[in-house]
Amino acid sequence: MLTGAQACTLHFERPPPVDAFWSLTVYDARDKLFKANPIDRYKVGSDTPGLVTGADGSVTIRAQHAAPAGDASRNWLQTPAGPFYFVLRLHQP
Repeated sequence: MLTGAQACTLHFERPPPVDAFWSLTVYDARDKLFKANPIDRYKVGSDTPGLVTGADGSVTIRAQHAAPAGDASRNWLQTPAGPFYFVLRLHQP
């Protein structure tokens, strides 16, 4: 089980192959809801303002409870302190 006690790094060599948009959302596993956080971000995806991609088009997302240092905070998805889970949504008309 994933918990806020650990940091996760999710790396996509290429963004998910969709014709619309994609998003990775984090939910509190206890109540299945979003948890308020200081950056007011509950998902990271292709429509995230300032999303940082690698020169090769890759996307790396840091998912952890405490803010990461430096540039890693640009693609930071804050997790609850306790148990949580991800949902990856791929949207296509």
